[in-house]
Amino acid sequence: MDRCRHRRPRRSPRSHPPQPAARQPRRDPGRGAPVPRRGAATPAVGTETEGAQHPHRGNPPVCGLIPIQGTLAKRYLNHRGLRGPFPARALRYHPRCYYREHEDAPRQTWPALIAAVTDLAGTLTGVHRTWLDRDGVDKAPLVEPRRALGDLLGHAVRIGIPQRVLTAGEGRKTMLSLRTLMPAMPIAAALSANHLAALALPPRLARLYIAVDHDPAGEAAAETLKARAAVAGIEARLLIPGTEDWNSDLTGFGPERTRDRLFPQLPPDDAGRLLCPASLLAGLDALRLRHERRGRQKRKSPAEAHSQSIGGSGSEAQGRIGVSAAEKPANFDNRPAASASILLL
Repeated sequence: MDRCRHRRPRRSPRSHPPQPAARQPRRDPGRGAPVPRRGAATPAVGTETEGAQHPHRGNPPVCGLIPIQGTLAKRYLNHRGLRGPFPARALRYHPRCYYREHEDAPRQTWPALIAAVTDLAGTLTGVHRTWLDRDGVDKAPLVEPRRALGDLLGHAVRIGIPQRVLTAGEGRKTMLSLRTLMPAMPIAAALSANHLAALALPPRLARLYIAVDHDPAGEAAAETLKARAAVAGIEARLLIPGTEDWNSDLTGFGPERTRDRLFPQLPPDDAGRLLCPASLLAGLDALRLRHERRGRQKRKSPAEAHSQSIGGSGSEAQGRIGVSAAEKPANFDNRPAASASILLL
């Protein structure tokens, strides 16, 4: 009995420890869509998320998109003479985007350049997809390598925040060509002539540049948008290329001759503030190459990086920055100095 008195009281059976909550996928703050974890398979996007009724309709595909740096999409743009930076809020890349020629056709996956279509408030209203070839040099060999999805009327692919000045046009390559020559210029690509004519204009806009495509539909859309801007009290100017569009000028004539054609079409204040001279473009190229070279050296051993730094890379950069008198265009010395804020973009 004495031993029973000093016996320890029985403890209640131990409860199992609470199980940790399932790990939630990270979310992209700019999109609100789940971002796949590292190492996970990238989901394909396209017709599977667009509904079974029609392969072009449904919610915009936003899962699995990544920035275009170091991808086939960047190679595709660089092959057309387009320089960056390419903001991820406007342009992204997907390595396996769904494609179907029609509703009953088998589904295919191709790499694709995805452009976000937004309204004036920056809300995503649609996407534009360009399927790329496996090497990224040209578009994919498909019946329709480019397709739009979502609400496009009045909206556009926008890069930059327009304060008082904006440049609008049809295609993305046309607008990115002008952005290459004017890195500080906000642009809006309406994706077609009909959508360009109905483009919604910002409320505080004072001057609008319209990139004209040399075809009947493009010229009519530019005149319609110019008339709408005049009614709204906005000064509108047409930017007329030498060929069918500004990207054809850029790839056919080069940046310097294309800049010479663009310079007389701009007022002096915008030409000095927005148009980037050849020497500054060469300096930006040299800084970009130096940044990429430093990134490669960090991934190599210290001995290899030291041996490559002795090989005269400084003279190459110096040759890119310098502009000889023979390379200067005729009106190069008469141009106002470009703003130093371009280097910060």
